[in-house]
Amino acid sequence: MYRLLSILLILALWACSDPAETQPVVAGNQKQFDSHRQMVDTLDVIAKSLDPLQFYNLNKERARVLGQQLSANTDPKKQAQLTYTYTTELLASGQLDAAINTLTPLTSQLPLAKNSKPFYDLLALAYLRKGEIENCLNNHNKESCILPIGGGGRHLNKTGSQEAIKQYMKLLASFPEDDQSRYLLNLAHQTLGTKPPTALLIKEMNGSGSARQFVDRAGHGSLGVDRLSGGVALGDYNGDGYADIFATSYGFEDDAKLFLSEATGGFSEAQANLEGIRGGLNCQAADYDNDGDLDVLVLRGGWFGAAGALPNSLLQNDGKGEFTDVTFAVGLGAGRPTQTAAWVDVDLDGDLDLFIGNEASNALRSPCELYLNDGAGSFSESGKAAGVDLIAMAKGVTAGDVNGDHLPDLYVSCLGQPNVLFLNRGVQNGVPKFENVTQSAGVSEPLYSFPTWMFDYDQDGDLDIFVSGYDAKAQTDVAGIEARIRSGRNSEEAPLKLYSNNGSGVFTDVTSEVGIDRPVFTMGSNLGDLTNDGFPDMYLGTGAPDLRSVVPNLYYVNKGGSQGFRENTLSSGLGHVQKGHGVGFADFDLDGDLDIYTVLGGAFEGDNFPNALFENQLEQDRSWIELTLSGKQANRSAIGARIKVLAKAADGKKIARYHYVNTGGSFGGNALTAHIGLGDAVGIEGVKIQWPNQGQSTQILENLKINSRYTVLQGEAALLTKLKSRPLGGDHDMHSH
Repeated sequence: MYRLLSILLILALWACSDPAETQPVVAGNQKQFDSHRQMVDTLDVIAKSLDPLQFYNLNKERARVLGQQLSANTDPKKQAQLTYTYTTELLASGQLDAAINTLTPLTSQLPLAKNSKPFYDLLALAYLRKGEIENCLNNHNKESCILPIGGGGRHLNKTGSQEAIKQYMKLLASFPEDDQSRYLLNLAHQTLGTKPPTALLIKEMNGSGSARQFVDRAGHGSLGVDRLSGGVALGDYNGDGYADIFATSYGFEDDAKLFLSEATGGFSEAQANLEGIRGGLNCQAADYDNDGDLDVLVLRGGWFGAAGALPNSLLQNDGKGEFTDVTFAVGLGAGRPTQTAAWVDVDLDGDLDLFIGNEASNALRSPCELYLNDGAGSFSESGKAAGVDLIAMAKGVTAGDVNGDHLPDLYVSCLGQPNVLFLNRGVQNGVPKFENVTQSAGVSEPLYSFPTWMFDYDQDGDLDIFVSGYDAKAQTDVAGIEARIRSGRNSEEAPLKLYSNNGSGVFTDVTSEVGIDRPVFTMGSNLGDLTNDGFPDMYLGTGAPDLRSVVPNLYYVNKGGSQGFRENTLSSGLGHVQKGHGVGFADFDLDGDLDIYTVLGGAFEGDNFPNALFENQLEQDRSWIELTLSGKQANRSAIGARIKVLAKAADGKKIARYHYVNTGGSFGGNALTAHIGLGDAVGIEGVKIQWPNQGQSTQILENLKINSRYTVLQGEAALLTKLKSRPLGGDHDMHSH
C-alpha cells in the first residue's frame, strides 16, 4: 500500500510540474538507476489506471462497457445507436464472431437503405477481417497482404472473403458510387484469386507479382513481432558494425524491443533491460551524451489529447546494447502528448539538443519544446526563449540548414493549421533564436499534414522539403480515395507536397511537376536511395485507424530529380496493405543496397500485425559508397553533417552526389551511416564533409574506393571497414534468445 501511494505521489507531482521549472538532476549511476525504476513504476501505474473512455485503443474494455449499456437499454432509437457503437468496438477489439452474430440478425430485418447502410458496412468488414486474421495473420508468410496478392498470399480459408464479397455486392447494387466498398470488393477477390464483374474491377490494383525487388524476411520469429503501431530506430547498438533494430509498440503493455544482428544471419532479441519500458508510437536514436554509442528517445501520448500527457523515455546505452532510462535524471520528465522529435545541435556547441513537437488541443495547450543539452548530462527547456514554443497539433518535425548559413533550421508539420519553418538566427544572449519565415519561404501547406523530412531530392546541393498530407476529415474513406486514384479519377483531399529549394531558403511547390500530386494518408515513412542511382527514393507507410483503410504502402522511385518520381508499388513487393507505421532504411546484410524494416500494426487493440523486414534484392551494377561519421568538435553522431561525393564515370563525366546525415523521416529512423548511390561511377575523385560545429570545419577525403565502407573520425583519415556480408535468412529462421 505504501509503495502504491508513493508511486501515485510521484505521478501527481510529475503531472503538475512545468518543464521550464524542472530542475535537472546530476546524472550518476545511482541517479540513473533511480530514474529507470521511477519510469518503470510510473508506466506500470499508468497502464493499470487507464480509463477506456479516454483511450480509443482499449477496445475490449470499451466493448464490454457498451455491451452492458446495450443490455440495460430499452429505448429502440438508443438501442440502434448503441448496437452500432458496440459492434464497432467488437470489430476493433478483434471479436469478429461476436460482431457477426450481432449484425447478421439485425441486417436480415433491416432493408438496405441509407440509414441502415452502416450496419451492412460493418458486417462486410467483419467478414473481410475474419479472412485477414484466419489467413494473413494465422497463416502468415512472406507474401501475406502484399498487392497484388498471389501465391502464398492467397487465402486457404476462403469463407471470410467469400462472405465479404456477397455483402459488398449487395452494397454496390444499392450504392454504385460507394468507392470504398468497390476497393474492398476488389481486395477480397484478390485474396481468392478471382475477379469482380468488369464494371467493378479496379485494374490499377493489379500488377506483376514476379521478379519483385523486395521480399519480406521477418518470418515467424521475434523479428516479425506481432503488435500494434509503433516506431523503429535503426543503427549499431552493440558496436559490432552491423545495423540492429530498436522497435516500439504503443500498446500500454508492450515493452520496447532490441533485435541484434547475428553473425550467422538474421536477428535475435536482446536482453536489453527494456522490461517495463512500455508504449511509444515513435522513437529516435542518437548519441546524445557523446560516448560513442546510440541512445534512444521513445515518444508517448500521440493522438490521445489531454489523456496523452505521458512521459517520454530517454534510454542511455551502455555501449553493449543495454539501456537505462535516464529521463527523470536529465530533466526530460515533463509529460506532454507527442510522437515527433528531432535530435539536432541547434547551437553548434558539439552536443545534440532536442526539439519535441507536442500535440496541443483545446483541453491541453501543449507548446512545442526545445531542450538544450549542457554537455554534462542534463537538458534545460528553452522553447519560449528560442521562439519555437509553437502551439499546434504537431505531427512531424525535421531539421537542416535550408538557407546556407550553416545553422540548422526547423520545420514543423501540423494537423489542421499551416506548417511552420523556423530559421535559426544564431545564439543571442546564450540562447539560439529562431524566426518564423513560413510565408516568405512558401512552405505552409498542406493544412492537414503528418510526416515530413528534408532531403536533396534533385541532388543540386541544397535541402528540399517533403511533407505529406493527412486529411483527418476524410480518414474513414481512405480505401475510397485509393479506389478513385487507381481508377484515374481525382480526389480532393490534402495531397503530398514537395518544395524545391532555390538555394537560399525560398521554395517552389513542384508537387505536380514531379508526379506525386495526390492524397496519401501517410504515417510512418522514410527516404533513401533504394536503386543506387544517387537519387533518394521514398517509401510511404499508409493508413488510418479505420479498419477499412487496408491500402498499399507506396514506393516512389526517384527518376533523377528533375524528371520526378515514378510509383513502383505493385511490381516491387512493397505494396503491403497493413497499416504502415515506423519505417527505417539500412543495409542490414551489407550487400551494397538498402533494406527496409517497417512496423505494421494498427491503432486498435485487435488490429495487430507482424512487422516486416524487406530485403532489397536489387540486381544491378551501380556503384555506391558508405560512410559512418563520428564527430569530435561536432556531435558524435555527426547529425547535420553534409557530404559531397565527387565521382567519375567511364566516359570521364563527373558525378556529384550529396547526402545529409540524419535519421530521415519524422516517423521512423534510418541508420545514421550514409549510404550514397553513385550510379555508373567507376571511381571516386574525392569526398568533402562539412561538419556541424562552430566554425563549420570542412574535411577532404581522397583515395576512397567505390563499393566500399569507411569510418571517418572528424579530422582524421578515413578507415576502410572490412565487414562480411550476413544473410537475412528466410521465412522461418529468425530466432530469439
